[in-house]
Amino acid sequence: MTAGKDAPASHELGHVAQRLASFAAGCLGTSSPAKTGSRLGVMGNVSEAELREILHHIEVLSKQRAAGQAGQSSGYPESTSETDRPGSSFQQALKEACGVDAEHLHLYLPRDAGGKVDLLQIFRMENGKATAEAPAKYVDSCGGCDALADYVDHPSDLPKVTPDEFPKLGLEV
Repeated sequence: MTAGKDAPASHELGHVAQRLASFAAGCLGTSSPAKTGSRLGVMGNVSEAELREILHHIEVLSKQRAAGQAGQSSGYPESTSETDRPGSSFQQALKEACGVDAEHLHLYLPRDAGGKVDLLQIFRMENGKATAEAPAKYVDSCGGCDALADYVDHPSDLPKVTPDEFPKLGLEV
């Protein structure tokens, strides 16, 4: 996928949103999109500039997590660059996970009625709070999301997908 003059199709929006949520969950080591959104402090939808800040925050938290797992008590500093833009290795990993580069990611994410990126939908939250999931309806596999397993410590940490969500994921994965 590349950003072009044409607006992305609605199935692309859902596909990229699902992959972003899974990527972020892998970076933060959370077990669901809602837990990821909660850990990121998502309380509403965001502008394009605020999305860049969220991506930078994901990068910082993932580096802090990696430092903790490596036994480095000091961790990473709060900011890794003077601008709140993700670093090149993070941008590359994000592009591989989502299929869209960081500069154009906002074009492929769902929007709310006000035109902001709909993080509440992406992270399956309502009013900044995690929604209750019905575990009995979820299946154990991501239904073809094997590529996303590269971004989590344990593939079982990938978000569970309901049978109703399989068509939304598409066969592009």
